[in-house]
Amino acid sequence: MGLAIYDAYAYAYVVVEDIKTALAKRIQKRRRQIYGTQERLAAQIGKPQSTVSRWEKGLQTPSYEHLVLLAGAFQMTVADLAGFPDITPDMPDEQAASS
Repeated sequence: MGLAIYDAYAYAYVVVEDIKTALAKRIQKRRRQIYGTQERLAAQIGKPQSTVSRWEKGLQTPSYEHLVLLAGAFQMTVADLAGFPDITPDMPDEQAASS
């Protein structure tokens, strides 16, 4: 039983690391397409260039607030930036009708 729990934990860790690596690559790719340099993106979102560098290297993961800033700067949704483009927020029918 203990080995199965360890295997599940190890698998989950690998999955999370894969997601973090993919996010870092998406940030870097979009930054290069739209802003060119890390400095230009950093200025746009009001963060130091070193922070953008750490995100792109996968050394640090952006907080949700930073994901919102990045998504806005890249003109995409947070779900798209995070690699989950099929996720859409559920809206009650009356909100959806008025949108």
